[in-house]
Amino acid sequence: MKRIHVILMALLSLTVLADNEKLSLNNGQKWLANEETHVGMTEIETLVDQAGTLTHEILVAKLEKQIQTIITKCSMKGESHDQLHKVLHPIITKVGALKEAATSEDQKAILENLKHLTKTYFTYFKYAKDHR
Repeated sequence: MKRIHVILMALLSLTVLADNEKLSLNNGQKWLANEETHVGMTEIETLVDQAGTLTHEILVAKLEKQIQTIITKCSMKGESHDQLHKVLHPIITKVGALKEAATSEDQKAILENLKHLTKTYFTYFKYAKDHR
């Protein structure tokens, strides 16, 4: 069982790296995100950081709600929108995997991937009023 867990963690890490390799900055600057996307990503980051204080079911439901809000309220266009999808798609995939994760070890591995992905978002995107 431990070997399966190690393999799963390795595969999850490869997925994150493969998806993020394609991201690029906007001529050396962060891409501008619309407010709803940025607020949603900030909330996802907070939820992942506080995962231990929530039940698995509540955490997944709150993450899914934030993703749905980002998707429905996104007003980004062009290259910034395309770049957002390169980080948002793996987040959606990881939240789906988190929902199905059977063990706490798998959940922890997926949460680490989500932490990495949210950090990646904040490396490549900003909201004009955010000072990161």
